[in-house]
Amino acid sequence: MIKKMILFLALLVLPIVSANTVVLVSDNLADYNTALDVANVLNATVITTEWGIYNESLVNTIISLNPDKVIIIGGPLAVVDNYTTALENAGISVERIGGHDRYQTNAMALLQYREQFREKFGNNLSACVCHGFDDIALNESLNLVKEHYITVLTNGVNLTVNVSNLGVKKVDVIVNPICPFCNYTKLMQRLKRGNIVVEQLEIPQNKIKLMLQNRLRILERRLIRLKLMGINDSELENKIKEIEELIKQNKYEEAYKLMIQLTDQQRTMIVLHFHPMGYGRAMGMNNAPHIYHQNANNSQMIRGPKAPHRYQNVTNSQMGRGRVFVDNNGNVNVSLMHMTINNLPKQSISEEEKEGLIEMREEEKLARDVYLTLYNKWKLPIFKNIAESEQTHTDSIKYLLNKYNISDPVKSDEVGKFSNPKYQELYQKLVEEGNKSVIDALKVGATIEDLDIADLQYWLNRTDNEDIKLVYENLMKGSRNHMRAFVSMLQKYGANYTPQYISKEEYEQIINSPMERGRK
Repeated sequence: MIKKMILFLALLVLPIVSANTVVLVSDNLADYNTALDVANVLNATVITTEWGIYNESLVNTIISLNPDKVIIIGGPLAVVDNYTTALENAGISVERIGGHDRYQTNAMALLQYREQFREKFGNNLSACVCHGFDDIALNESLNLVKEHYITVLTNGVNLTVNVSNLGVKKVDVIVNPICPFCNYTKLMQRLKRGNIVVEQLEIPQNKIKLMLQNRLRILERRLIRLKLMGINDSELENKIKEIEELIKQNKYEEAYKLMIQLTDQQRTMIVLHFHPMGYGRAMGMNNAPHIYHQNANNSQMIRGPKAPHRYQNVTNSQMGRGRVFVDNNGNVNVSLMHMTINNLPKQSISEEEKEGLIEMREEEKLARDVYLTLYNKWKLPIFKNIAESEQTHTDSIKYLLNKYNISDPVKSDEVGKFSNPKYQELYQKLVEEGNKSVIDALKVGATIEDLDIADLQYWLNRTDNEDIKLVYENLMKGSRNHMRAFVSMLQKYGANYTPQYISKEEYEQIINSPMERGRK
């Protein structure tokens, strides 16, 4: 069966065409749509690689196109750094447009090429809006992207960019009726307040079934690939059978939920076993079958032959090297965190553990909201940068709430709005204090991180769930980095901070040690 499938997946060789620019992207649909946006305005060739997999012969294909430049769309989890090294060694200029998640990648690409969008499309530029994790909607939008549309991602509340600033006159919101996390009510209200034509395009049920069946085939092929890597997981096989049965019963929403979980689990397997930023690395993959290369404005496809796959195994002592959850700026790699949370077992959870997650969800939002408010007052970049980091912190807690089916206390993403009166009052107090002067504002920042470290440690001591501990430990590293940043800035102003929640000894140890990177 596997041999037949591999034979079916084998790609044919077609004539090579020359390309001035190549856009290299993974098969993550959010990044792929973003890559099409870029390729459309550059008249570039798009080459797709499997997510997290290094394909050695794909580099040779790119070199044969004789490009002046290769633009990589996506972070090094999606398109591994091996590509950058190999292409640069071949004398090709490489640029990576990749944020800490798919949303930031989309924003970076759209903003970088906004002038080219305006020049090419003029007043005809439109945007299709899709949830960043809704593969069905993203797939539906592909035909629009090939016209005069760009893809703008949303988390259901906010867009990655202000579409008005891009010159967009019309927005089509792609609605997938079976998406379990897509609610565009607030987004639609916000868009309609602007001078933009807004329409909702709902995907019909007959298309939904076809798309689910297509996504299922992709998941089956990935499972075969994992088996070829030496990874056998009966749970993944059982989930595929369960999805197939749910589709037959027309239980599309349940099938889609399970499909999303399975996609995350498969990618986590790649990260844990073969990824250069994870537990291992894949080497010498000669023409992995699931790749294709296409000029964005040309229907010609360039494909390569199938060949054997060789992998370098790793020992237990090598596990964990390079797998970074938190960077020096305190940003959480939310894609990796989300996948890892889903891959860890769902343990029983106590009421106290639930309370901790609910508290920390709003406390991390508190930090974000205060910093955004103080940035608007003082325009110090440190507040904007750390506010963006705090967004990744509160998102990480939300993944845990979703996993354990706990009601999210954040009912509104609006700055300064909280369900818990304690945080509502604290927000007002901290903002009032921070509005007094720049030094007071920086002290407020240090105070928030002080409180955050103390509370994370408190709740960490009250859980034995591996996924909760993983998040709390990495958020603490991020908070310690934030505290170092605020204290360093205070010292530049000739001021100091006195800890209020953690001990003086712990505080001294933090500020006198280097920035941390969260590896787990």
